[in-house]
Amino acid sequence: MTASERKALDHHLSDYPKDKNFDEVIELIEAEDESILVWQVYERYAASELVEFINDMVDAEPALDLPAIQMFFDGFCLTTDDVIRYTGLQQADAERVNTAISILRKLTFNA
Repeated sequence: MTASERKALDHHLSDYPKDKNFDEVIELIEAEDESILVWQVYERYAASELVEFINDMVDAEPALDLPAIQMFFDGFCLTTDDVIRYTGLQQADAERVNTAISILRKLTFNA
């Protein structure tokens, strides 16, 4: 589960099975499973609307919680093409992410 998926679930749900992946939790919401506890403010919405809200929040999150960041911390070198492939960002945004990673790498290893 990505950070943006977890954030969207936590925003809408007060509790859900933490051992399930995002799609499994969505299926539980759709089935109105008892293991899903919705925050009170969202209780009046149908399961299908709640799923839509959650998916919209995931889609609206910036793609900076993706494997490119973890790869940086694991010591891999990334090209802008790698950032685009792993994050789905557009060229200009991927270049900014790659530049930020390069700066962080220099600060980390030259400190």
